[in-house]
Amino acid sequence: MRKRRKRNFYWFLFKSFLMVLLISSIFLILTQKSTFTNIEYRISKLEKKKVELLKEKKYLLMAKVSLASIGNIKGANAKGEGFYFPDRKKIIYVRTIDQPEPLPASYPTESKTSIK
Repeated sequence: MRKRRKRNFYWFLFKSFLMVLLISSIFLILTQKSTFTNIEYRISKLEKKKVELLKEKKYLLMAKVSLASIGNIKGANAKGEGFYFPDRKKIIYVRTIDQPEPLPASYPTESKTSIK
């Protein structure tokens, strides 16, 4: 009789544990689902914002191209704003050195041109 009571008590604890586990798993699943739904809404908003920013980028690129066109520069030159196209004969090309060398701070001890 005592074993039966003990077995019933353990069986009751086991059933209670399973019920708590079942209820907590249901709440966990619902929480995860709401989290995923929230993330999906945020992704949707970000995608809409991305599309709007791409449209704005295209618009700004077209505005930049239209402002930098030759017609606008010639029109500004006609108004006397100081723009001009340089003459090819007056262009100076400057050669660049890949790795500049430091200049010496003092005279070398041995002169390369020795007087004999």
